[in-house]
Amino acid sequence: MSKEELDCEQSFIENTTRESNGRFVVTIPLKENPNRLGGSYEQALTRILSLERRFQRDPLFKEQYCNFMNEYIALGHMSENTDPEGDTPHCILPHHGVLRETSLSTKLRVVFDASAVTTTGISFNNIQMVGPTVQDDLISILIRMRQHKFVATADAEKMYTSIKVNENQCSLQQVLWRYDPREELKLYKLKTVTYGTASAPYLATRCLKQLGLECSSKVVSEVIQHDFYVDDLITWGSTED
Repeated sequence: MSKEELDCEQSFIENTTRESNGRFVVTIPLKENPNRLGGSYEQALTRILSLERRFQRDPLFKEQYCNFMNEYIALGHMSENTDPEGDTPHCILPHHGVLRETSLSTKLRVVFDASAVTTTGISFNNIQMVGPTVQDDLISILIRMRQHKFVATADAEKMYTSIKVNENQCSLQQVLWRYDPREELKLYKLKTVTYGTASAPYLATRCLKQLGLECSSKVVSEVIQHDFYVDDLITWGSTED
């Protein structure tokens, strides 16, 4: 590992906690002071106004987008920021929708653009550590799988949003949102590991690996640590049971 990857791993070990129900609470690994971030409101405003113009042209896209955001709020993945003046430092992320026609569940996913630069020329992603790769590479998993008669596949549902972010850092991942242009724009804090942030893949896969490390069953531990590629599981056995 590089020094930054080692620092990232150390940050995870020292700063990750678990709630009473076992849910992980992680700290976004930062390599620079977040005070280096500049203003982010104007760009986020421009992007959401552009998004609303697309909503007018494409009602189905709007419906899917609003459903996604409504679920995000209902599940507690984001909540309204009722005291934005008290957040220093902070960052407001633009967002856009990605359509996935082949998806069996969510046809549209909202991606939060943490690479959007602030007025200082620095983005939220610029100050994050990316972290090391902690899972086996896909080719190795597939080659191992093809040696067995019985295989099984699965995926970890809502992997990123199953992991909470340290409450003190939620002001660094805020968004503007409203359901209707006639409503007032509101600020929301994203409270979980977020698609589009540089450290999200590491944090999510590292939490999964931690479950494997703590698992009492050696067989299950090996499956968790070596048969997952991001949130997709490809595993096998010598018998169907």
